[in-house]
Amino acid sequence: DTAYFKEMVAYTDKIVGSIVDKLSEHRLLDNTLILFTGDNGTDRPIVSHTVNGPIAGGKGKTIDAGTRVPLIAHWPGAGQRGIVHAGLIEFSDFYPTLVDVVGADAPSDGRSFYPLLTGGDYEPRQTAFVHYDPQWGNFVNQFRNQFARTVRYKLYRDSTFYDIKNDPLEVSPLDISRLSGASLSDYEALKAELSRHPEFNYDQKPVLGD
Repeated sequence: DTAYFKEMVAYTDKIVGSIVDKLSEHRLLDNTLILFTGDNGTDRPIVSHTVNGPIAGGKGKTIDAGTRVPLIAHWPGAGQRGIVHAGLIEFSDFYPTLVDVVGADAPSDGRSFYPLLTGGDYEPRQTAFVHYDPQWGNFVNQFRNQFARTVRYKLYRDSTFYDIKNDPLEVSPLDISRLSGASLSDYEALKAELSRHPEFNYDQKPVLGD
């Protein structure tokens, strides 16, 4: 029921506040990295009223409203404060970041964003890859897919290509034969990124949820 959404957000904020307060009480806050993120957008009946207009939730979908989520990092003792990074970060980037936090060395396919937290030199990720196979209900399983994206463009495994800055709901795929400049450059980069990953097996039936 959407009537409870406001209270759910407020209670989440209360829980996070309790963690911060307890860390502060024990003088551990400066030396503790808190990462807060989500795994999907809000549920579809939820409409958020933003400065850019109303945004309907896209949970379960592969459009930005379903896959683009906030990532908040709080680490007072790291020396970096008050910045906003508008680039790409994958979930695969968390492991190498935490490896760097503890000063270890381990191989990873991700890109550490540790320098973003500490004010070091950071080379932004140019592409991000998503393999989406939810398997928890027919209404969501229909969106099972693979795609790669830059900040602005998105390429699906079936070669549909979108300018998600100007077409966030992905209703008008671009004509690949007419690409040029930045759109062509991003298309080639995304095509190369997709080629690095095993292809999606669309013939394999998803496990259906209740």
